Amino acid sequence: MTIEKCIFCQIAEGKMQAIKIYEDKNILAVLDINPVSEGHMLIMPKAHFEIIEEIPDDLLSLLFRLVKILSKILRQTMKATGINVYACEGKSAGQRVPHFYLNLIPSYDKEPVAVDWQRKQASKERLEEIGNKIMVEAKKEASKILSEETEKVKAKVQQEKVIKEKTEQSKQRKEVKKIKSLIGKRFP
Repeated sequence: MTIEKCIFCQIAEGKMQAIKIYEDKNILAVLDINPVSEGHMLIMPKAHFEIIEEIPDDLLSLLFRLVKILSKILRQTMKATGINVYACEGKSAGQRVPHFYLNLIPSYDKEPVAVDWQRKQASKERLEEIGNKIMVEAKKEASKILSEETEKVKAKVQQEKVIKEKTEQSKQRKEVKKIKSLIGKRFP
């Protein structure tokens, strides 16, 4: 499916109708036309991203902040007793439209909604093997992120130091100017 034919891009561009719950320049929240339960919403970036790792961090943060707000509103307005926040990435995971979106699915005591995966038994050895494999890559990514953050902090500290030095120099120039203006004047 190309971006031009992506149904969510078409909704975001106003080419297809939807019941919009929220919209700003970056994010759109609409009611699902085939809801799992009353109030089922889809929250998505307006720009086309297929998977979460493509989404810039600041936009992703805004998406999840909106999920937090809309979850509270669903509990209040629809009297939902539970909320499922659900995302699928890739056909094998059930992604029906190749545009990243979050399902916000309210659940009710009289009509509970629960994802019921078929669970499998895993040996301790296999879990350790998988855990170690993921952990190695997670450590690499974490150290890369920490290095980037450390560099940002160092740059900020350096910038603040330069600003402080310039402020101090400016104060000193003013003091020197003031002293120069007093030199040669008689004091009573």
